Amino acid sequence: TCDNGEYYIEDGNGRGRPSHNHTIVNGIQLPFPGRTLLKTDDTIKICDYLFTFHAVEPSMENESSSSFEASINHDSSNLLTQTADRLKLLLEISNRLSHSLELDVLLPQVVENLLQLYKKADRGFLILVDEATDGLVLQSHKARGPKPEAQAGYSVSIVKECLKKVKGILSNNVKDDFPGSDSVAGLAIRSVMCAPLWSLAGKAFGVLLLDSQDAKKEFTQEDLNFLMGVASQASIALVNARFHREALARERHKRDLSLAREVVKSFLPARLPKIPAYEFFAFNESALEVGGDYYDLLELAGNRLGILVGDVAGKGVAAALVMARFSAEARACLRTETDLAGAVRRLNDLMQPLNLTDRFVTLVALLLDPATHTLTLVN
Repeated sequence: TCDNGEYYIEDGNGRGRPSHNHTIVNGIQLPFPGRTLLKTDDTIKICDYLFTFHAVEPSMENESSSSFEASINHDSSNLLTQTADRLKLLLEISNRLSHSLELDVLLPQVVENLLQLYKKADRGFLILVDEATDGLVLQSHKARGPKPEAQAGYSVSIVKECLKKVKGILSNNVKDDFPGSDSVAGLAIRSVMCAPLWSLAGKAFGVLLLDSQDAKKEFTQEDLNFLMGVASQASIALVNARFHREALARERHKRDLSLAREVVKSFLPARLPKIPAYEFFAFNESALEVGGDYYDLLELAGNRLGILVGDVAGKGVAAALVMARFSAEARACLRTETDLAGAVRRLNDLMQPLNLTDRFVTLVALLLDPATHTLTLVN
């Protein structure tokens, strides 16, 4: 503040309390409350930023800037503005990522926002590790210039190094820092920053990467620190999105198995036959949700009864599908062939061309004639 031509500075958070990081003048922490008179060339330290105060004559006070505002070092002013912009952007990114699981839309926006903030960067990438193959997948890419789609190449060596160490990488002389790398040699990049995306277990599953081709546009440690902050928020969002996708997949799988269970049950007899002097009992419980265990009771011509008990090799959905085909063919064969052995032989001929490799069906087929009380069996 200015009072009668003299300038004063005081510490505070604007709500009647000391500031969190305090205010330092000439190496001495200011008391609270109270104000301190400023003299020309006094140094003022606020957080990590250092200012020098220069008093001016009253005649200059009508100029476009006040004496204090005009005296702030140009680079320091830029630094303050950049820091505010970065914090604002970090909050925006965090807010977006925490309120949506549609990361296919949001993650490209993160890369685009980083390029808007980092004017030094020519290109930005978000690269993920494929869970099935461990290969690298370019999830999102943004570049300046007339043909950004032609600038999608990135340094695999730097990405793999970042993934391996789960640590940020900063280089302003890429070719010297990564000698012998074919991916670096083939790219005209000078400076690069790479920040890992990591899981709750601390394993890296992707990276955020920014690079520049201009030797005059070097990244700083502060640039990397901020990129690590963005990567941290993106990591949390990606982990949450993966948990969400896995939960949806499990739920779909559960519903599919439930439907499959109902379909498999439909291949089994809905009711047991009623024949004088005979009683029938049936029970089927699969080891998994569905399987290839099979039985059937078929009313045939001449008041005879066909009884089938089978088991498809293996378990699960694959066995159930084979059983479904086998069930249809078995009913057709027994109802069109009068001889049980001939029916089973034809059933085998129908199943043989399917080339089920390691899949086969063990079967006991019986033909009951209640009139003569005879039972014919094919095993």
